Amino acid sequence: MRIFQSWRYPANWTIFRLDDRLLLILVAIIVGSCSGVAAVILNRALMAMFNWFHHLRHYWWVFVLPAIGAALSSLFLEKIVKEGAGHGVPEVIYSVSRYGGLLRFRSSFSRIISSALTIGSGGSAGPEAPVVISGAAIGSNIAKYFSLNDRQRVTLVGCGAAGAISSIFNAPIAGMVFAIEVIIGEWKSVNIVPIAIASVAGTEISRILQGNQIPFSHRLFHITFLPALDWLY
Repeated sequence: MRIFQSWRYPANWTIFRLDDRLLLILVAIIVGSCSGVAAVILNRALMAMFNWFHHLRHYWWVFVLPAIGAALSSLFLEKIVKEGAGHGVPEVIYSVSRYGGLLRFRSSFSRIISSALTIGSGGSAGPEAPVVISGAAIGSNIAKYFSLNDRQRVTLVGCGAAGAISSIFNAPIAGMVFAIEVIIGEWKSVNIVPIAIASVAGTEISRILQGNQIPFSHRLFHITFLPALDWLY
């Protein structure tokens, strides 16, 4: 047993285990970076599939592509990876509230593939839920690798979700707020600092790999203040 424990916990990890906050911050950087990479992979996959199918939009039978993509996605989840189809975010919240943030490793990549099949073929869906469960699964399994407790695992699940959301939308504050409000459900300093760091790490990974893109653009508009009685004249 001692031999197993010495292999499980290398000596160079001892300094990190002396301070839980330092450990969470360092692991949060890893989780946020990995989640950012997962979000970039999904984004690149969607762009590639859009380019593949773009020339087919002029054919009359193109309306069947979303149905084919959804069918392949369902078969992949049900038959290959043995996961039920779902939104993704409720599964993460349920895992946090009931099982201390335990998520299966295959959830870190299965939803990316199924989402690429669904959205890439023209299905009416968004990338936010798949990257949330993928990032959360990455955080959960990294916490398992480092043999962290339930509280720390839940925090890293939030870090994974924050890193993924901030990366896919290039919005670190939105990723942090989403993870704390929706996934964790409580504002505590022990959660805020690691999740904020993971969110920034995910954003930076996205900006390094695909530039500082703005996913949503709008026209310029001007706001002016008129006297209160001008509408009478």
